[in-house]
Amino acid sequence: MMLRSSLAALSLSILSSLAAAQSSLTLVPSDPGDGTLWFRNLGGGGVADGSAQLGAHDIGPSTGPGTVAGLQWGSLAWNRDHLWFVSGSGTTLPTSSEVLQLPAPPVPMAQCMGVATLNGGFIVTKDAAGTANLAVRPHLGALVWDQQALWAVECNGTVQVAGVLAGTVQGVCVLASRVEDVDPNPSAVDSHIVASALAFTSTGVYLVEVDFADGTIISSYSSVLDPSGAAIANTRGVLAVDSAFDSSVSPSDAQGAAYIWNDQHVWFFRHRLTADSIVELLAPGGAPIANCWGVMSLYSRAYTGALPANPNSKALVWTDAHAYVASSAPIVSCVEALDPGGAPLSTGVFVASNPFIKRQASGLWEIQGKNLLHDIRGMIIGHQQR
Repeated sequence: MMLRSSLAALSLSILSSLAAAQSSLTLVPSDPGDGTLWFRNLGGGGVADGSAQLGAHDIGPSTGPGTVAGLQWGSLAWNRDHLWFVSGSGTTLPTSSEVLQLPAPPVPMAQCMGVATLNGGFIVTKDAAGTANLAVRPHLGALVWDQQALWAVECNGTVQVAGVLAGTVQGVCVLASRVEDVDPNPSAVDSHIVASALAFTSTGVYLVEVDFADGTIISSYSSVLDPSGAAIANTRGVLAVDSAFDSSVSPSDAQGAAYIWNDQHVWFFRHRLTADSIVELLAPGGAPIANCWGVMSLYSRAYTGALPANPNSKALVWTDAHAYVASSAPIVSCVEALDPGGAPLSTGVFVASNPFIKRQASGLWEIQGKNLLHDIRGMIIGHQQR
């Protein structure tokens, strides 16, 4: 009897090994995580409660017992004391895992101020025929900041956290991100989420680059300086307008272009593998564009291959007294938009040098301002629908 049981166990082990050997993995990019919701206590120093969608994918109907089916999704949710990864699969109940800060001993990530989502995916295990979904796990990621630092958070069945940039971050704008499989074996997956972003504090702007290597987070940052070599302080916002991925390296280099503005200047920044560059946007008379309260994209594109030296984008730049149409190709320049009578498009919207409220999470930003023409205080809200 004992011999029969041992043989049965051995046969089951062999069959399981054969099934595992015959199964294959495939990486499915998720639908973009574009949902963000937050609550701000106006007297709370920028701390927010909220949630951010990381990604979702419908892998289709069930193909038999023991298979995975339906919508797969993942998101981050937070309050003043905790940050959680919340996910769901098909019709099963959602599950959650707490995101913990490092170093050891881990503690809950409290006082979350914002989340910028990255484009991830789901790793699906299929049977030998490639028709049944035997298992699925997420490979999703985000940049998260609290009052002490900017963190990289990777969700791939477990939750990984790595520090990226110390300091009080006021906003993060993702230039480009995507998930890719760098394993040449079509039955295996080596998944990487690569991204570049601009993060800003009250004293500087930083180019952040991350590689979420499915369990290992690699990150770096460098200061973005103005054309004179000085740090960019008092940044009000960043608008990403172009993206590209240079596949001459593996994993790819995430590249992009963006407008950056503060109370005195507006710049056009380009991040490329070969070299970064920054150019100041000047008014038609050659003067710096001061008192900019917002920039809106009129045209941008995702390039195939590396970002060109002069990506072709257009944007509308607002100040309290003027509106300019900015172009990045063939050279960075702008012209003024006028009303039918030839007068400037004046809004009277003004932002103080150090506004009490200022926050950005990728394409959604808010900053406190005032309409001087009508003596009305209010919020400037920008939403980039990409």
